[in-house]
Amino acid sequence: MKLKVNYTNPVLHDFDGDMEKKWHVYYRVFNPVSGKMETFRDYAQLFKCKDKALRYKIGLEKCNKILENLKKGWRPFNCEQIESELSYSILPVKTKKYVAKKCFEIVANEFLTKTEMTEHIRIRVKSKLRQFNNWLIINHLNDIHISFIDNTIILKFFKYLDDKKLDRQTIKDYQQTLQRLWDFALDLHYVTFNIIINVPVYKRRIHCEPKPIKQKDLKIFIDAMSKDKQLDLVAKLEFFCLLRPKREIRFMKIGMIDFENHVIRIPEELSKNKKSKVTTIPDVLMRELIDIHKLNTYPPDFYVIGKNNQPNTTPLSKNVISQRFYNLRKKLNFSDDERYCLYSFKHTGVCTMLDQNFNVNEITVQAGWTYSYTTEVYARYKEQRENENIRKYFKMF
Repeated sequence: MKLKVNYTNPVLHDFDGDMEKKWHVYYRVFNPVSGKMETFRDYAQLFKCKDKALRYKIGLEKCNKILENLKKGWRPFNCEQIESELSYSILPVKTKKYVAKKCFEIVANEFLTKTEMTEHIRIRVKSKLRQFNNWLIINHLNDIHISFIDNTIILKFFKYLDDKKLDRQTIKDYQQTLQRLWDFALDLHYVTFNIIINVPVYKRRIHCEPKPIKQKDLKIFIDAMSKDKQLDLVAKLEFFCLLRPKREIRFMKIGMIDFENHVIRIPEELSKNKKSKVTTIPDVLMRELIDIHKLNTYPPDFYVIGKNNQPNTTPLSKNVISQRFYNLRKKLNFSDDERYCLYSFKHTGVCTMLDQNFNVNEITVQAGWTYSYTTEVYARYKEQRENENIRKYFKMF
């Protein structure tokens, strides 16, 4: 990966062999922010070495090491301590680390801090930026100033994504995320133009959306989930009330359940379309909420899906329920080709309502969709099933 030469080769300044002087490695590097070449001196503790031959050896080794790093894209600009949001961490805390000033990671953290976006979008954007930063690290480009990242580097990254056989929409999401970040950097004069251009149009389409669960498989899941009542509750809130698991169910509080009127009121801050919605609780589910889970006995500010497998003041962590479902699916020997995931219970609920002849308006209201044609997206799964009339009566003779 070639970068423009914008530095001088490091040289050992030995003061004509005078051992009393402070020998050092001398080199200059172009600073794109100031537009000037900056001088750097690395003393590398050479003056402490009293043997001249050894001092020359250490100094020349230091020259070669600095030159090697410069060729890889490293730049010795001032460093600053940041709290990086791009670092993985088991605990929900930011990781402090030292990084080169105005390298990609610094600018990405600044972008995430200063750009307004919903928490849902922020999580997706952060994930894309983290992946790009990890790729820069692998290619020894993470310490260079962001202005040294050129279009050639960007195109190599998108080839890397294509080699991973990602869906075209996923690759497009990466492109849009990086375009937004470079526009941000351009506004702050960290770069001179947006380099996210000439990205090929990728055509690979991967059908990875969750599928409704077949009736025979649904019974297998329900029987297996009887040992995990919290997972069973999440699945049934999806199936009967058409709620989304990651926000609407995870952050649902006891006070949102109207036990008298058999409805759940989801506030706009939890709804995907930012509109409050009211979903009806069928009698069969209401009996479980009261008799089995005893939700009517908990304080209204408790989260329904809380820690310790019961309603709690703290909601369950983000991916815990999904992971429990994936572990169960694996235990039941369902393959990935089935495309069953936690979200499949909502899909299955919609298709079941269509099978039971609920009208489109009833389904739209129950799901909280803005437009009724969203039901057609789910209906196509129903249409993929057999047509009984064709199966029984279509003959050649």
